[in-house]
Amino acid sequence: MEMELPDGGQWPSASVDTEWISRIGLIVPASNGVVEYEIARMLPQGMSAHFARAPHIAERKARLAAMIESIPQLARDLVAADVSTICFACTTGSFSQAGYAERALDAIRQAGCDRPSTTTTAVLAAATALRIKRLTIISPYPDEYNTLLRGYFEARGLAVTRVSSLYSETPENIAPETVRDFCLHHADRTADAVFISCTKLRTLEIIEELEVELGRPVLSSIAASLWQLVGHMQLPKSPLRPGRIFEIEAVASGPARGKA
Repeated sequence: MEMELPDGGQWPSASVDTEWISRIGLIVPASNGVVEYEIARMLPQGMSAHFARAPHIAERKARLAAMIESIPQLARDLVAADVSTICFACTTGSFSQAGYAERALDAIRQAGCDRPSTTTTAVLAAATALRIKRLTIISPYPDEYNTLLRGYFEARGLAVTRVSSLYSETPENIAPETVRDFCLHHADRTADAVFISCTKLRTLEIIEELEVELGRPVLSSIAASLWQLVGHMQLPKSPLRPGRIFEIEAVASGPARGKA
């Protein structure tokens, strides 16, 4: 039965093409308001994303400690929603402390998800899939965290040729066009690929343009995270799934190029 709209029109009939393909899960920092927005724009019809928010503490190191302690319960909550994959979608959290990403992967796996990932292990898997050996990084981080990020990738066999920072405490407020222009000006064009780090940076509109302009793959934290979650599935066309990485099948996440 069709229902009339206030103007006398009709609600559209339900599409017959509404099969539920899969549910994916993401654990995000409480202060991150970008991941849900960006992920929703990339999902095809029939797939849903479900989010669990880690606790917020103003001081960064205390926040990171609280997040890792919360992951077991948050992962169990997502498993209860019958998600097929779970990603810990915090780039800083998964590279800033030794063993942090490995602990996150183990906690998600022990909660009952056999396909866990983190943002940094997703980037490592993408680098392996694209045969990337030299990486140039764009971030919003202070120098302390840029040094840790460089060390994380170099310890896992990737040469980091340059790290350039936007130095922002509120990266969610940076327009994608600003990120694009910064990348074009600062990315090292001798590297094999560009990585735009931080799940608070909006990048989806600019990745394909940057790949054309720079002539090499461009990975972002959010795009790499989604690729690791869904790249093994045969999916219908999505309105927005940017970058060369989505042309390649993802394998299950685990320690890549050394321990996570």
